[in-house]
Amino acid sequence: RHYDLMIEVFGEDRGSVQFRKVAPWYAKRFGPVKPFNNAIVRISSREEFEGILNDYLEWRRQFTDDSGELLPRYRLPPMVASFMEEEDEHQASLRKKIAVPSGPVEVW
Repeated sequence: RHYDLMIEVFGEDRGSVQFRKVAPWYAKRFGPVKPFNNAIVRISSREEFEGILNDYLEWRRQFTDDSGELLPRYRLPPMVASFMEEEDEHQASLRKKIAVPSGPVEVW
């Protein structure tokens, strides 16, 4: 949908170039994505996008069960908003001191 809207607003050429920036971010939850990310950052048309997506879906089958779900060893942990985590789960609360860069104060 995001790609469709970018094409609608900016045209196919410019929309494709702009979508290159966000496509790898969307792919983070796909499971193994290296071939997809390497290819998607070069798209210049809807036809290329659909070809890359179809190739990726075919390649991804080796990591999924019959229903298309990722096999347990490839599944990502569930997404949880940081404000929904328990207080003691925050990494910042586990720190004993604040990290400060070395060097003169003027540098940082």
